[in-house]
Amino acid sequence: MFPDGTPGPVVALANPSEPLFPDPVPCHQNSEFLYVGDLHEYKGVFLLAEAARRAGVKMRFVGSGLDLAKLKADFPEHRFDGWQDRTGLERAMAKARILVAPTLGPEPFGLAPVEALLCGVPVLASDSLLISRDICAQKMGESFAAGDRDALAAALVGLSADDDWVAQMASNAKTGARHISLSSQAWCDALLSLYRDILQSPSTTRGTERLRAPVAT
Repeated sequence: MFPDGTPGPVVALANPSEPLFPDPVPCHQNSEFLYVGDLHEYKGVFLLAEAARRAGVKMRFVGSGLDLAKLKADFPEHRFDGWQDRTGLERAMAKARILVAPTLGPEPFGLAPVEALLCGVPVLASDSLLISRDICAQKMGESFAAGDRDALAAALVGLSADDDWVAQMASNAKTGARHISLSSQAWCDALLSLYRDILQSPSTTRGTERLRAPVAT
């Protein structure tokens, strides 16, 4: 909204993120499915662990949270790395076939999924992750209905067996990831350009003058 109360245009800037590696991960040669984030029920981690058990695939969980102990006790067949620094995250991502984002509630953006895509690792996301629509549109991954354990298990089975499809999604991610995220430099440039446009807008200038007038008198 401009200073005079009139509505202004809405400009969306994609969040900034950077790849963990200079070169893409050869994910189609890997077998691990990776989760990165908060280990809490609302993130869908129990759903994921159970679906992976049913699918016969091994999950690697990177992160910590309130439900870490229970998750480890209930699903000892999976790997739990706990919280990791950048080096630890790089080690896990280098061995990932797919990153899974099973969140149960709405999330507009996920840093871990975008970082995975920038590394050439496809993403399997619930439809509660809003960027899952863009991920599917760019054919960089797949989506399933949030909370649907059977659909998630079926997706895990399919992705564990189809090397060609995983490789194709990974190839699409090399360029498609930048449609949903900007580099740090591009984000700064876009933000400065937006500020410049606002300051140079005649309506903004007029509104600013009206606000200053009472102070001047």
